[in-house]
Amino acid sequence: MLMRIFLLLVLVWSASHALKNDSEQVATLDADEIEFDFKSGERIYRGHVVFSQGSIRITCDLLTTHYDDDGELKSAVCEGAPGTFRQRPEGSDHDVMGEALEIILEQADRLVIMKSRARIVQENSSMSGNLITYDLDEEKAVAKGGSLSGPKSEEEESQVGNRGQSSRPRIVIQPRKPDA
Repeated sequence: MLMRIFLLLVLVWSASHALKNDSEQVATLDADEIEFDFKSGERIYRGHVVFSQGSIRITCDLLTTHYDDDGELKSAVCEGAPGTFRQRPEGSDHDVMGEALEIILEQADRLVIMKSRARIVQENSSMSGNLITYDLDEEKAVAKGGSLSGPKSEEEESQVGNRGQSSRPRIVIQPRKPDA
């Protein structure tokens, strides 16, 4: 039974690839306020920020972008309450959706890193943890638990236990609905 669940998870999280042309599409950023630092190339977007590129869509309250010397996007750091991420996998009718208090897009490595109260959902399955790394090209997610700032003290651990929540990653798999 555990082996079947494991195989199902592997299939759910890695069965399809991201749309091949996402990285070739024009990226757009909309916000209530945009600040450019022409010396450093850093750009800060505040208020109702929406980043779109192909099927990728990231929303948040504050987004900071960094560019390389050629003007190509290197990274985008999104902070929200929570920020959201969405992408349509190649050949799928369903988006992969994620949320976290901090979402980092590492363009060169094609990674989305979700930190603090991170959650990713595809169809009926979800994965949560304190840190989720999602590979845009391979559509693979890895979740980690624990504190982002290091080990918890005994007092913090007992408080987590008292709330009935765990810092361990969790996957929820909904049963398939029978064909009607």
